[in-house]
Amino acid sequence: MQVTTEAKPRRPWIVRSVNSLAGAAMFVAPLLALVVVWAVVVPLFQINPRVFPSVGAVGTAALESIRDGTLIAHIGASLLRVGLGTLIGIVTAVPLGIAMGVSAGVAAFLTPLFRFFSVLAGIAWIPIATLWFGYGFGAIVFVIFNAVFFVVAYNTLLGVKTIPHTVRNAAASLGAAAASLGTGAGAASPAVSSAGSCGGGGAGSCASPVSASSRLASSRGAMAPRT
Repeated sequence: MQVTTEAKPRRPWIVRSVNSLAGAAMFVAPLLALVVVWAVVVPLFQINPRVFPSVGAVGTAALESIRDGTLIAHIGASLLRVGLGTLIGIVTAVPLGIAMGVSAGVAAFLTPLFRFFSVLAGIAWIPIATLWFGYGFGAIVFVIFNAVFFVVAYNTLLGVKTIPHTVRNAAASLGAAAASLGTGAGAASPAVSSAGSCGGGGAGSCASPVSASSRLASSRGAMAPRT
């Protein structure tokens, strides 16, 4: 008996292009609506430009910053802070999470601390960071580090814990050390990768408030009367 299967006809490229454009339009439409509301509300209610500038003022400032290169410089500085804080957080959190996953003693000692600090939002560290490091590069990197460290370490711990006991016993019977049971198993890789992505996203959201507070403090210091 011969079974024949009919191939599904492929949609024309025009239909695919129209669907892609429709999806892009659905994504951009809410943003355009927000800009329209912004452009109408600010002049209608005569909002102070220092509190909420108009669309034209923001566009003009953006073009000027692009021309003189300050926007690119600021973007590079922000990416450097986010990247450095994220890198330090991941490099320190992954080994600690693996150690907690393979050692019951380490997990029992550190789990209460992780449960306490992991529920704190990254921006909650801003007051402590400014007291310890002042307003500047160190405070921003410290806040980003805290936003990444606990998320990555806890997810690494969960990833190592999900390794089946049969795999651990098989590795141990073949002479694997306790530390290699966590580092050599690929089962923890998805959790570590997911933790790195979540930590990186949290780092980006924490960088803006600290940078804004640093610029505000510096501007107030510059405007303060000298004695």
